[in-house]
Amino acid sequence: MKLKDSPFVELGCPFTAYEAAKLLILLPWVPLRLGLGGAALVLIAVINSTVAWGVPCDQPLPAWRRNVVLAAKELVGVVLWAMGFRVRVTGRQHLAAALQLRAVGVFNHASWVDAFLLVWLMAPSGVSKADNAQLPVIGTAIRAMQTVFIPYEKLSKLRRMEGASGSSGDSLAGDSAASATPGAGSSAAAMSSGSSAGLNGFVASAAVATTGEAAARQPAAASPEKPSAGARAGNGSTLARGTPLPDPKPSSGKPGDDFIVQGNVTEVLLQRVRHPSYCRPGGYPILVMAPEGTTANGRGLLRFRTGAFVLGRPVLPICIKYKFRGANPAWTMGDARWNFLRLMCQWHNDVELELLPPVVPSELELREPALFAARVRSAMATCLQVPLVEASHDDYLALRKLGLKGVSWDGRRLEAAPGAPLLQLCKRRPAGQEERGAEEQKGAGQVGRRRGGPLEDHPNGPACDVGGDGGGTAAKGEAGEGAWGRSVPGLVSVRLEDLDLAEVMELAAKLA
Repeated sequence: MKLKDSPFVELGCPFTAYEAAKLLILLPWVPLRLGLGGAALVLIAVINSTVAWGVPCDQPLPAWRRNVVLAAKELVGVVLWAMGFRVRVTGRQHLAAALQLRAVGVFNHASWVDAFLLVWLMAPSGVSKADNAQLPVIGTAIRAMQTVFIPYEKLSKLRRMEGASGSSGDSLAGDSAASATPGAGSSAAAMSSGSSAGLNGFVASAAVATTGEAAARQPAAASPEKPSAGARAGNGSTLARGTPLPDPKPSSGKPGDDFIVQGNVTEVLLQRVRHPSYCRPGGYPILVMAPEGTTANGRGLLRFRTGAFVLGRPVLPICIKYKFRGANPAWTMGDARWNFLRLMCQWHNDVELELLPPVVPSELELREPALFAARVRSAMATCLQVPLVEASHDDYLALRKLGLKGVSWDGRRLEAAPGAPLLQLCKRRPAGQEERGAEEQKGAGQVGRRRGGPLEDHPNGPACDVGGDGGGTAAKGEAGEGAWGRSVPGLVSVRLEDLDLAEVMELAAKLA
């Protein structure tokens, strides 16, 4: 498997002459469509802010207020239309069955568009980064969907490992995984694989604000060989079904900060789904989560976290199928703003939402949530007609740490930052020449010293070329070049796209 096959990059949608022609034709209409979609978003925020005003965040909205929220969600259809999306929904009857069973929804997370689709479909509740509660107007609009707010350190396993506060027993943070798993680091940027600045940042913020979905770019779960024995409290004690749960602890009392989880996240979610009004008129809306925990290119299904499966509820699988040709709506490594512009300059963007029948866990799966997650993951992969990919957000973080910037603007090659550790693998020796490696490297070092310093001190590393554009693309050729252009015998050039993915991850493990 090559680096180009990573689920976090998209090389299948190059910027062709036909794509350029479409962009020239449709670009003049983009400002008008953005204005229309933005106006609809503002109207949604105003309506939801008004509806949620004065209602404590730890209580469900009264029935009439919830009905207003459900009516306002139809405006999301205007946003989707403005972005050129044509949506087809199948299996709506399964949503009604899921509400009767008081289920939890799970979906495959590929794009920021997922957020708009889910709100338009059913205006669900979700899990969101706590900072989103502080957003003017929009923060109140999120709370109108009964969102569970969680401090970022609780959403990030790495932050806890680095000493940030938070319960190490949170199942949501991924202490176990299903293998046989979208929707952003800080604020909305954590959802994305790339930059969230400018126009793209606005879209990302709107998507998170509309759905209240979790910060998706959080570290993935650990090995599936040892699934958890059920939902566990922060002190490690098992939470049996029917056990009373403590009230969520409020945070600091600041405006918009009155229902930010400070205790164990799993306890709070269990309290939510066990509430008598959950999935009932005038009660809490259905909770929807992205078990992959991050976005990918949509060509496979990542490992599932078990946060949605430790709650002991039936699960409603929601399969989002993007049917694209020119531009993939998936949020992957690369310039997200450029990808957004290309998406806006398509004749139309087709997407299908297929709801599968609710899956009821067996007694064994109630004790072993990883088994439950694996069964749902397999069913969703079959529906999506994609393979199961044994990758997670940790792999994304590893690629970033190695200096992979993502896909070039033309969608044809990968780029790495100058001096990136990943470039060390771009020059290698053919089989049979390893025994001469030490002597050749020593000779190359001597050449480097004669020219002013050790070869390995060069910021781009030994025998690696960096493209003149600074993108870090490995140069092509049969003979390796030294840091100052002198040929290093015995080295052959390897494109970033053709690097062995296993070797890349091995290098990342060494640098960890």
